[in-house]
Amino acid sequence: MKTKIKYPIIFSLGLFLICFSSCTREELEAPSPFGPAGFAIIVEMSANPNVLLAGNIRQTSIVTTKVTTSEGEPLANRTLIFKMTDWWGRGTDVGHFAGYQTIITGITNQEGVVHITYFGPLRDEIRRDESVYFWATLVHFGREVIQENTSIVIRRDD
Repeated sequence: MKTKIKYPIIFSLGLFLICFSSCTREELEAPSPFGPAGFAIIVEMSANPNVLLAGNIRQTSIVTTKVTTSEGEPLANRTLIFKMTDWWGRGTDVGHFAGYQTIITGITNQEGVVHITYFGPLRDEIRRDESVYFWATLVHFGREVIQENTSIVIRRDD
């Protein structure tokens, strides 16, 4: 008879512990829009114009990269490495930067901005419409790598 009483009591105690030892959180806490505490760097990149026509005259686009803190403060004198790739991430020679380079470096000014000129291809230098991707890699302390990219569409003038 004692065993018949022990099992319901043990079961009731177990159920009681499960019900009252659960999470007491009443609402979900949204994460901070400013990220975790600490120092964060934001790299933003754009190309203007982002569509070029490959014809008899070489067109240009200005690739602009801005480096700021998470609070929006510009970071001056930061070195960025710019690289041109195709859609697959392989280096490409469709157009070039100054000096016929496909990889170039730039340093941010007082506003945290770098402007790099991209020279598009001529009609005879490409066979079809192409996309060129520009990658900016921030040379940073430690092992962290901060990258951003943007692209340009090249239309062949037939």
